[in-house]
Amino acid sequence: MISRTEIILSAKNGVLDTLYSSKVEQRIREKYSLGAQIALIRQKDEKAEEFEAFNTFAENAKKEIKAIINKTLKEAFGEGYKWEHLS
Repeated sequence: MISRTEIILSAKNGVLDTLYSSKVEQRIREKYSLGAQIALIRQKDEKAEEFEAFNTFAENAKKEIKAIINKTLKEAFGEGYKWEHLS
């Protein structure tokens, strides 16, 4: 999914936000195609339960990727290092 090397190089090059975003998108697309995502967003009122499941999955994907990044950074650079995604 995401390698230690990718994280460390992205941190050193100042592109962790880009890596984070691409890995979150990748994780979501493992379950929901882009077309399925658009359809769920468009029909969120009519398909509220399906939309909620999708949204929960997406939020959990964000938390999962962020946790992996922060764990790797702490292992590589020490406990004091913590990255916060800007958006």
